[in-house]
Amino acid sequence: MPGSYPAPLEAGARRAFLGHLRDAVALLKGKATPQELDEYKRLIVNLSDKVARAHGEPRLWRGVDSLAPDRERPID
Repeated sequence: MPGSYPAPLEAGARRAFLGHLRDAVALLKGKATPQELDEYKRLIVNLSDKVARAHGEPRLWRGVDSLAPDRERPID
């Protein structure tokens, strides 16, 4: 249920989650092909969105309907 956790906990969890994603992307940039990296980013965004929606939360990546090539990417 949205708002079921204290706001500082939610903000801290979000920061930690995004930090882990940035670390993973940085690691993959040195080991994966550009296509594999793009596929990983797509997977994470879609999975995060599904989890947020299942929990009744707003979209994690505001304004991102899909990861079409012409859209801004939430993970760089």
